[in-house]
Amino acid sequence: MEAIFRWVLHGLLMATFALMVFLAYGARNFGGLQDPEAQEIAQLGRNIAQGKGYTTEVVYPFSLALVPRCPGHPALRSLPGFPLCLALFFRRWGAKESTLLLLNALLFLAGVILGAALAARLYSLRAAWWAVWAMGLSVPLLEDGITGREGLWAAVWLLLWAHALLEVHRRWPRTGEALGWGWRVLVGLCGAALGMAALSITGLWLSGLLLMGGWRAQGLWRGRTASFLLAAGFLLPSVLWWMVAFAWGLPPWRSLRHFEPIMHTAVYPETTFLRWYTEYPYSPVYYVLAHPLNVLRKTIIQGWEWVERVPWLLGILLPGFVLHGILWGEAGTGYRRWSTGVSLVLGGAWLTFLGRTPDLTPWVAWVPVLVVWGVVELLAMLEEWEEARSPRARRMAAGALLGVLALPFFFQFFLHRPRSSLPREEAEVSFLRRLIPPDAVGMSDVPAWMAWKVERTAIALPQREVHREMLQERGWGGYLYLSPEIL
Repeated sequence: MEAIFRWVLHGLLMATFALMVFLAYGARNFGGLQDPEAQEIAQLGRNIAQGKGYTTEVVYPFSLALVPRCPGHPALRSLPGFPLCLALFFRRWGAKESTLLLLNALLFLAGVILGAALAARLYSLRAAWWAVWAMGLSVPLLEDGITGREGLWAAVWLLLWAHALLEVHRRWPRTGEALGWGWRVLVGLCGAALGMAALSITGLWLSGLLLMGGWRAQGLWRGRTASFLLAAGFLLPSVLWWMVAFAWGLPPWRSLRHFEPIMHTAVYPETTFLRWYTEYPYSPVYYVLAHPLNVLRKTIIQGWEWVERVPWLLGILLPGFVLHGILWGEAGTGYRRWSTGVSLVLGGAWLTFLGRTPDLTPWVAWVPVLVVWGVVELLAMLEEWEEARSPRARRMAAGALLGVLALPFFFQFFLHRPRSSLPREEAEVSFLRRLIPPDAVGMSDVPAWMAWKVERTAIALPQREVHREMLQERGWGGYLYLSPEIL
């Protein structure tokens, strides 16, 4: 009887989850292909499907203006696998927005299944169901699927890579001793993927899942503790955000661009410092941190482009050593803390100098770095308390983790309540007009974090002509500046 009840419960949970996916990915909630990055990817997929090759007619609106290098071109910046897979779907079902939505829905289901399988492999069946709901309610995963970006593709491949890595370690436990540095480099590639994925909250959660699983494999955590931390760290932020979104009357999966509680507080400084912007064109944080680093980054990139390759190479190797030490326990806590700190600092330098995401000010790159660093330090403290078998210490650590997760919601709720009676688009245009410097003559004079908003809201500036001349000077005159309709 208990087994029948368990299967019925699992069936109801899966049916509820399938209904949620159907509602989230319905045409009513899609809203069209509006994200610039998704438009570029769709353009790449359509060109490949039509036999035009791996090229694009759409130049990223501000990438070449802020980062004057060929990697700023979307054909070189995007992951190649997703446009190729999208091209196959376009050839079969036509170059339509519904086709892109179908592919993203399948990737979303695949990511949830792989995440649940990874949790079951590392923890238990109960943890697998926690993972199903944690990833199923994950606002970043839903947003990547609804908007049409390639985040779901990266998440699926990251989970597949984690499964492959754990399978290799299970079948050949002495591979590390046999291969030596070769094995470390292999794990280093996985560490680099985790480090790059940690730019988003989705990647941070997946990295944390694998990280917690490695500590669980060492016997540091037991079932209830691991399940509780998994629920608190992965499920609680999404549930809280859904509650806040419904309280505001906003669709959670379509409002991230304006009201996301975690990434918006970290990425866009006008969210946290909204009251400062009503009187000053830039926040104090920009003058203190972002502006000097931005000037330094532009100077280095324009003067010596080879300098940016150094932190990139170091960022590939060192996170792998950290992951190697954490997962398989070949080093003590002191090594973990030291190597984690060094690799995360170099990772922040890599993000600052490489400028992979030109729409972010450089100081923003350090925010996820500090978050990951804090979580690793918390896990190290938890390991010491776990060895001492102190339930009170474990409760304190769990409370500290919940406090860290709740802090962005505190800033979001108290500092970014909608106060304008204007429609959202009109309020955004009015807000951006106050932020644009009076002497702005082109996109290069517009702050990086608001450049895509300026393009999307079509604020009247002569940046289009200036930007087109800039593209022609750099040899990109054969490409269209912006294609209003992709599909």
